[in-house]
Amino acid sequence: MRFAIILFALLLPFCAVPSLHAVSTRPGTPIRIGAAWYPEQWPESRWGADLALMEQAHFNVVRIGEFAWSTMEPAEGHYSFAWLDRAISLAARYHIAVVLGTPTDAPPAWLTSKYPEILRTDETGHRAENGTRRQFNYASPLYRSFCGRIVRQLAQRYGHNSNVIGWQIGNEYTDESFDPGSRAQFQQFLREKYKTLSNLNTRWTTAYWSQAYTDWSQIPLESTRGNPGLLLEHKHFVTATWRSFQRNQINALRPVISHSQFITTNIGGLAWSDNWDHYANST
Repeated sequence: MRFAIILFALLLPFCAVPSLHAVSTRPGTPIRIGAAWYPEQWPESRWGADLALMEQAHFNVVRIGEFAWSTMEPAEGHYSFAWLDRAISLAARYHIAVVLGTPTDAPPAWLTSKYPEILRTDETGHRAENGTRRQFNYASPLYRSFCGRIVRQLAQRYGHNSNVIGWQIGNEYTDESFDPGSRAQFQQFLREKYKTLSNLNTRWTTAYWSQAYTDWSQIPLESTRGNPGLLLEHKHFVTATWRSFQRNQINALRPVISHSQFITTNIGGLAWSDNWDHYANST
């Protein structure tokens, strides 16, 4: 399938991340109806035919780029945007605007191979590998630095492109990591919130089942079973982690791009993931 239909009129207002420009709802603003388009996955000779079909269907927007990191940066520090220039320009010829996705939901193989520490670890201790998407760790400072670099490159190139009307940060926040670094961040998150272990032990009633903690490092990173206070705070931590992941990219975009370009994100419903506060990440 060359493109997936998306009702942008519904998607954008409800997926905006904090402190961003709201999508205009002034009288006369066109309803944005379009598709997720992946020009990097198809021969360029086919692009025009696909866009013509979209125009015939009265689409007026496409989202592109959210999985195209390996095409945008085929090797570390070597950027290739000429194809994207042509795709955006061709879309304009068919009267189709562009929402540009940051490609941070699908890191390239060169990145995960050279820096495997950015990969996500599941609760069994298995570390994800390349060959899928969302195999990275949202909490990894190193991964965030690579995200910031590619986003800044995109912002500098397309931040004032008249056919780019907005940006989508990442895609479908779903899987957290249980690596030692994330566990240490979780423990620090709890330290900042509860201040003392005595307070945490009291609030969580850790005397039950002899769960009392005498050192912050003893607190596990657990999402499926255990103390209800622990499980709830884990969801709070995941929510905070993803908000800061978004903020990292907002900070790379906003100082560079036009104020006429909005910033949004694409978040799945509870059917995909209920391990975070959807309201906190969508208002």
